[in-house]
Parts: sequence; structure tokens; C-alpha cells
Amino acid sequence: MKKQEFLEKFIDACEIEEAIDESTVLNDLDEWDSLAAVTTLALFKKNLNLNIGAQDIKSCVTVGDLLTLGAAKYE
Repeated sequence: MKKQEFLEKFIDACEIEEAIDESTVLNDLDEWDSLAAVTTLALFKKNLNLNIGAQDIKSCVTVGDLLTLGAAKYE
């Protein structure tokens, strides 16, 4: 999955209403909460067949960190 495709799925799944990019800080998003984190875990599983742990998500500060996490786990 390409970065842009992941971003689009992430925006849709977490119902984000503002423009984001890799530098967007997750905690700056009104929509980023525990439900969005769980939704992101499901996004990784469904679209990349990756089992990402909650601690992995907690370590992410930006959207770019999520992308890096997915790439690191996928390799």
C-alpha cells in the first residue's frame, strides 16, 4: 500500500475532517482518541495483514510515525 492510499484510508477510518500529512501530530487531531487508535490497529490488520500492538501505536507521535511503523513491521 502506498503512503497516499494509507493516508486516505486512515482519514476515512478515523473520520478526520481536516487536511493531514506525515508531519501532522496525532494528539493535535480532535478525532485522535482511543477509538481512533483501535481503528488504526484494525486498519493495519485489514489492509497490511499486520498485527500492530497498542504500545506500538502509543509510541507514534505523528502520522509519519504510523507510516514508518507499518513499513518497519511489513519488512
